[in-house]
Amino acid sequence: MNIYYKKLFFVLLLSVLIGIIYNLYKNHTFYNSIDSKSELTNQQSNTLLEKAKIIRLINSSEAKDFFNKNDALFLDARDSWEYSDSHILNAVNIPEYNFNPNNPIIKLLDKNGIYITYCSASDCDLSRNLATKLKSIGFKNVLVYSEGIEKWIELRYPLFRK
Repeated sequence: MNIYYKKLFFVLLLSVLIGIIYNLYKNHTFYNSIDSKSELTNQQSNTLLEKAKIIRLINSSEAKDFFNKNDALFLDARDSWEYSDSHILNAVNIPEYNFNPNNPIIKLLDKNGIYITYCSASDCDLSRNLATKLKSIGFKNVLVYSEGIEKWIELRYPLFRK
């Protein structure tokens, strides 16, 4: 049994040495390859953290408060045919699937205004995607109504219906 552990230790040690020699040969220095990968990982982490900080999800109660105070413009991220059937009263349709920063509607919006994106329900990502795209072109105050129009309808909040 003792010989088994010695062989295992020898194989492990040999593997580590081969890995170090390979990295020294491949990247010239072992530590530089670790540092550059760490920096890349830190940059990616910071980017993800920035995106996470950018988008705030709000619930129905908060969305209704914004609506009642007329403090925000609601942006419907669904297809135009869904929007034409029903939408939150006074909402503007900016379909996420064909987002274009040069869209005349987007050009008219104040980048410092408050905007609330929404789509069908909590399992719909269109509103989050639209919010991310708006933030990426300089909009500062974009929120996501995470429960979507289905919940809005269920709560009998003000609605436009065809």
